[in-house]
Amino acid sequence: MSIAFNSVTLVGRLVRDPEEKVANSGTVMSRFTIAVDRQKRDEDKADFFNITAFGNTADFVNKYLVKGRLVLVEGRLQIDQVEKDGEMKYYTNILANRVVGLETKKRVAEFGGTQEAEVEYLEPDAKQSGDDEIPF
Repeated sequence: MSIAFNSVTLVGRLVRDPEEKVANSGTVMSRFTIAVDRQKRDEDKADFFNITAFGNTADFVNKYLVKGRLVLVEGRLQIDQVEKDGEMKYYTNILANRVVGLETKKRVAEFGGTQEAEVEYLEPDAKQSGDDEIPF
């Protein structure tokens, strides 16, 4: 028996509004990118992570999150390989199990959101984890 552990936890801001899609299976999905500041002195740099959420988590993201919102994302790292023009391309993506808005109610109101976004907390549903549902 082998042991495997793939877990990612990130806190960052959305760099653009989420993109809502429907997978081939009919499952609602959401794609978005967050910027995570690097923790180095005298350096204003960030890393950008592509996130994909499914099901209830995607519904939450699509309904409540907009560009600039601070979020916590928990999920797993996935690297996809695609052959293009005879060359292998690699794409890194985070598959979100949970997304939580971290803004205060006042900050949410500044972005035109509702107070519901502040208390919304969604666990992943069983239908969310399916590698074959990501249409690349």
